[in-house]
Amino acid sequence: MRHRLPPVPQDLWPVVTCVLVLELETGEPSVISHLPASLHTILTVMLEGGIDMPGDAGASSWSPAPGAFVAGLSNLPLVSRQHGRIRMLSVLLQPAAVSRLLGESAAVLHNRSFPLDALWPQAWRQLEERLHEAATEVAQLDLLFGFLRARWHRHPPRGTDRRAREFSLHIHRGPRDAAREAGLGTRQFTRQFTATLGVGPKQYHRVARFGSMLGEALLAPDALSSLALAHGYFDQSHLTNESRALSGLPMGQLLARIDGGDPGYWSYRVGRDMLRFARALSPRHWPYR
Repeated sequence: MRHRLPPVPQDLWPVVTCVLVLELETGEPSVISHLPASLHTILTVMLEGGIDMPGDAGASSWSPAPGAFVAGLSNLPLVSRQHGRIRMLSVLLQPAAVSRLLGESAAVLHNRSFPLDALWPQAWRQLEERLHEAATEVAQLDLLFGFLRARWHRHPPRGTDRRAREFSLHIHRGPRDAAREAGLGTRQFTRQFTATLGVGPKQYHRVARFGSMLGEALLAPDALSSLALAHGYFDQSHLTNESRALSGLPMGQLLARIDGGDPGYWSYRVGRDMLRFARALSPRHWPYR
């Protein structure tokens, strides 16, 4: 399995965190992929082949995913299965941009996924046809960036959209400090935060803290104890419980799977590459700090 991180046009930095192109060749072993809870809404397009998602019975049964779908901000770990030849393109959307792109609260996507032609029926079907006709990856990316740019400018920024960016910048300090920074009472802050970012501030902060902790641990695994304390985990038990809830494994086992090259944890190794890339971005363009 191979991946690339194509560059994102600078004018789309407020909308797109990064883009991932993933390829699996025919004859390679199938992969059951594990992803952690994430602040990002992820837009995925299958350019070749398809992937499977767990059915109602969990990972013991699988159902084909739509050829193009969006998965919203999640506070649960995710699992998917890749097999056969695939080429897929995933766009990680900025958390503060999702409501404006949708034209409604991002809450409709929390822990859920939808086919893209259910969100944007006519516009997406037209784009999907052109994507599959495009001769090169560069042309496909240009089409997708153009689509996102048009959706972004279709809805003029509202006060709530500006607040979403402000809230996402300050939430890493914790919900109480973020509410104080916004000049709002706790209840008012919670209502506005949930309306703009799609999930309550406590849940958002929980996922953001774990993502920040995990990113630092991927780059400096020997400093796990000090990193945990710096990120507000009271003790090893607290970190273990949070890691199990948000990734499916305790932190020590998770890092061992990642560093040991377990194929199912490729997304975390991609995440490490993304983190190195993201350090070139301003805090406004990377939600894990």
